[in-house]
Amino acid sequence: MKITLEQIDLLRKRANVSYSEAKEALEINDGDIVNALAYLEQQKKIKGKPFQDSTTNLVDTIKKLIQKGFEIRLLVSKEDRMKLDISLNLLILALIVATPITLIATALSLLTKHTLRFSRRGNEDFTINKTITKISDTINSSLDGTHQ
Repeated sequence: MKITLEQIDLLRKRANVSYSEAKEALEINDGDIVNALAYLEQQKKIKGKPFQDSTTNLVDTIKKLIQKGFEIRLLVSKEDRMKLDISLNLLILALIVATPITLIATALSLLTKHTLRFSRRGNEDFTINKTITKISDTINSSLDGTHQ
């Protein structure tokens, strides 16, 4: 059977191998691409994903992280009244653009006995919430003159 350039290109793309490796695998397997892939796999010649696929995976990963950032919210409240509800993405942007202002606002909210919580769709399931509560309690007890 004659091996075509299209078959070689397809096998190269799927297995991320050289032209000669793809041609050899196809010749050994009479032009059958599936068997050629299996052969290359058995020979441990299949390399990591090509650059284009890695780039695509990176873009997909970034998209997923951004989506998760919109799902996670920072909730700031005082006496059961919501004062601020922003996405994690917006919080990160604020930290990048205006780090001092963001840090001062966080400190002031803790000093004025506001409650800070990270939440995902109403579920407070983040371990960091316990740490934030401990910090807030320590600050409040110091301000009140009591120690826990």
